[in-house]
Amino acid sequence: HEATLLLPRDRRVLRDGDPADVLEAITGVPLDPVQLRSVLTGCAPAAEPGALAQARSLGTVWRTIPGEPELYLRRDRDVAPWRLVAAIHREEPGWRADYADFQGDVPRGVRLTSLDGRRFDLRLSLAQVEINVPLEPSVFEVAIPRGTQPMTLEQLRDAGPLAR
Repeated sequence: HEATLLLPRDRRVLRDGDPADVLEAITGVPLDPVQLRSVLTGCAPAAEPGALAQARSLGTVWRTIPGEPELYLRRDRDVAPWRLVAAIHREEPGWRADYADFQGDVPRGVRLTSLDGRRFDLRLSLAQVEINVPLEPSVFEVAIPRGTQPMTLEQLRDAGPLAR
């Protein structure tokens, strides 16, 4: 996979970047495209072998599942399905995802924070969510306006919100 990032107001473009590197440069969040999709949809990663046997009950509506990440599940009633409401990733750089405002099984609010409290604190609101919709190949084509200057990943890091 390759990422293209167009900054139309700056008339700059980064081409053929590693998607995880580009996302981290502009947000600070250490995610690749597959992880980003899982995080935005609130899909829990597969639990490590034996982790479910170590799940802890915190009353009748809370469960924690140890592992990497550590998962926090909640349900509204004793008979309701379990929902992922938080995932804590302790491997460096540590970060946390919190989920809220569910519509059906999909969260509409996602908050991503670094465990150190300094690297990032992103709050995302998802609207007009469609799942499993076929996409035309053209949605993956970026029209680069004439006069747009190329930039490198290092230039993006130096100019972005997380500039050193």
